[in-house]
Amino acid sequence: MATTGSIRFQNLVQMIVGLLGGLGIFLLGMEFSEEGLKKAAGDKMKAVLSTLTSNRFMGLLMGIAATALLQSSSASTVMLVGFVEATAMNLAQAIGVILGAKIGTTVTAQIIAFNLSRYALILVASGVLLRSIGKKKKTRRIGEIILGFGMIFFGLGVMSDAMRPLRAIPQFAQWLVHLDNSPVLGMLIATAFTALVQSSAATIGLAIALCTGDVLTLSAALPIAFGAHIGTCATALLASIGSGRAGKQVAVAHLLISILGVAIAFPFLKYFVAASKWMTSGMGSESVARELANGHMLFTIATGLLLLPLIHPIRRFTERLIPQKEGLAPFKPQYLNETALNIPVVALDLAHREIVRLTAIVRSMLRDIMPLLETPSHQAVNEMEKEDDKVDILEKSIRPYLARVAQGEIEEVLISREHAFVDLVQDLEGIGDLITRELARSSKKLDRHNVTFSPEGLAELKRYHKALMTKFDKICDAIRQLDHHLASEILSDVETDRALARILKHNHLERLNTFQKMTVETSAYHLAVLNNMRAISERIDNMARAIVNELK
Repeated sequence: MATTGSIRFQNLVQMIVGLLGGLGIFLLGMEFSEEGLKKAAGDKMKAVLSTLTSNRFMGLLMGIAATALLQSSSASTVMLVGFVEATAMNLAQAIGVILGAKIGTTVTAQIIAFNLSRYALILVASGVLLRSIGKKKKTRRIGEIILGFGMIFFGLGVMSDAMRPLRAIPQFAQWLVHLDNSPVLGMLIATAFTALVQSSAATIGLAIALCTGDVLTLSAALPIAFGAHIGTCATALLASIGSGRAGKQVAVAHLLISILGVAIAFPFLKYFVAASKWMTSGMGSESVARELANGHMLFTIATGLLLLPLIHPIRRFTERLIPQKEGLAPFKPQYLNETALNIPVVALDLAHREIVRLTAIVRSMLRDIMPLLETPSHQAVNEMEKEDDKVDILEKSIRPYLARVAQGEIEEVLISREHAFVDLVQDLEGIGDLITRELARSSKKLDRHNVTFSPEGLAELKRYHKALMTKFDKICDAIRQLDHHLASEILSDVETDRALARILKHNHLERLNTFQKMTVETSAYHLAVLNNMRAISERIDNMARAIVNELK
């Protein structure tokens, strides 16, 4: 008896080790394939998701396409958080894409259900080979994706083999009967497990492995897919903790959609089971794993289409749950999203939007400095210093964010973009300092000594300031559009700008030689203003060079 008990204990340990080991290999494979696909398809996903449309069916299709590219609804949701916070997409559009993303995840289950475990080691070997000897990044990423899928199928095979003997254990067989009769229990377990591992594909993959090992029936497995549908929302909810109101709304809308979808489908579970079996039989297969993949697909498509007309009611309910906070919020970045750092192309897009916002603040400061030099005001100087504080806040947020984007392995074109953005931020912050620490200081001194520029001197400063504003408006457009042509136009006028500065300085010195009282009194301030405006002009030239040289 002791020997028999010892053997049973050893078998149980082997099954547990096999299950956990197989699951670990599976999850690692998911991570490899997802990272490879992020790097390979991230730009395409961004292009798909950022295509704005008010058509809810197009939003649904965009969600399907983007998630099918990456095999991760979590990554799609992270992008949506960024786009909604950046006002590139509204909440209603995001909800349509989320519905599509739910359908897109079924592609993963369909691939896993092919049961390619016998070819898993071939895929692993091929993936390692390409990843090791590939000279191009594209080749190494393809290797990473193949390696990931090989590990996924190998992990599934290990789990299936480990779980087969469980059918022979009477207590486990009774528990499975209980699970068949209590689909809510299976759904709750799957929800908790998915929230823990933060991967619906892992939960569904485990269910497919159990089906392949003849451990689970379809009636017990399909509720697990329902639970995974809800549990995957944990990733977006956790990611939204550090985001703004828009990010939290996207995460909550994701959860509402998942709960509503399951609530609609659960009463019709037996019909989904029957439809899945019928569909799989029509495909010439009797595989329970394939039945589960088909059932999961039917469930997401049916609930997605049923919820599509309810996008606006869901949006309104979400906005009530996460309302706009009353009172003036402290100034901070609007678009930088921590979770987007996993997808560099999206993170850089968000950083670009924050830079555009920074540019607008600096422009307003530059616009307002000339009236302040003409009519000095202590209160106006204080207001301008507050604007410069905003510039400093954004600069101190954007630069570290860009540094974190560059830490991972990213495309050369994205590295160049990151470098250009760092240069732009540095020059914008430098212009802000020149305005507040130099030009505004000249205004203070004029006020303190109760002197004003001569009419001729003031007219010339206004002339230079007007030219400077025209130039800054052009760099604003170049930054917003990342336009090489506009940046090149700025650089082609460099000599003209310098000539104007020389002419205006010469005119001032000519007046100074005539010993005009107002000119003499304000000469030091006049030359300081000219020099600082010329320094601002040179900063604009630097930004134009960054766009031309780095953003190829």
